[in-house]
Amino acid sequence: MHVVVLGAGIIGLSCTLRLLQAGYKVTVIAKDFSPHTTSDGAGGFWEPYKAEPQDKVLKWSESTKLELLKLEKEKWPVFSSRVESCYMGEITIPYFKHLLDNYKIENYNRAGYTTVSWSAPLVNTTAYMNKLMQLIVHLGGKFVQKTISDINELIHHYTPKIEILINCLGFGSKELFNDQEVIPIRGVLVLLEPIKAIENRVFVLDDESVYVISRTDKCLLGGTAEEHKIHLHAQEQEIQRIIEETCKLVPEIKENGPLKITNVWVGLRPYRTSVRLEIDNGYDVPIVHCYGHGGSGWTVHWGCADDVLKEVKSISKRHKL
Repeated sequence: MHVVVLGAGIIGLSCTLRLLQAGYKVTVIAKDFSPHTTSDGAGGFWEPYKAEPQDKVLKWSESTKLELLKLEKEKWPVFSSRVESCYMGEITIPYFKHLLDNYKIENYNRAGYTTVSWSAPLVNTTAYMNKLMQLIVHLGGKFVQKTISDINELIHHYTPKIEILINCLGFGSKELFNDQEVIPIRGVLVLLEPIKAIENRVFVLDDESVYVISRTDKCLLGGTAEEHKIHLHAQEQEIQRIIEETCKLVPEIKENGPLKITNVWVGLRPYRTSVRLEIDNGYDVPIVHCYGHGGSGWTVHWGCADDVLKEVKSISKRHKL
């Protein structure tokens, strides 16, 4: 059975790998591939963020966390990070606290804030995406770079014949599938060279308006979360605000002299009031939608991929009958 996956971000690639592992023939069609996807630019930090509904996000997050911990042992570019969440006032207990390891209220202040810490997986995003793509090719998966503007034309004219379609286009689903529920949440990151002193550490202000994600390959300073904004260029005042606020929260950033800025990245988080993961029978082939993960794509990708595989298997069973 030939399955086509639309989209080559982390959701599309993880779904593709699960389908190939289950024995399906899979082609991935996307306008952009790594390192030019939104997933490449993201922080790669495991934490449920701007995604609903909470019960499903919790389930997918737990599955993904367990898989990431397994992959870390297998020497994937996944690392255990120390997270520091900083509060000026009353501490807010996260709804996903029961999924956190080593959760504790610290007895020291960071920049005047009370600090709560825990451990969580942290991914070097592009290296991880490349690993996934290599495995997909090894298992016989195909990649096709193509912009899709008409879903019915794709279904009727693509060769080989599409039998099941998986939609992992994220924000692109708004136009291609006329889904007005999916909106962009614009994010801006200032990228620095790696900072050894704070490697594999994450610092987050309690309202998540300021954060630092320090990986082995780069250090990311954020953040911005503007709903309904789609401009993909950062303004100088945005960049300076992010630098000033993150350096105030994490003075270690400047301890070795002037910042070594390598890039400024702008991306659109595909938020939806509820993540859409369901079968759509409104076309000439069944479509499994999987999009609208907001800022949680890296946090839920394996859990969602497992559920997409379940939906595909249910379609396959009906098809054989």
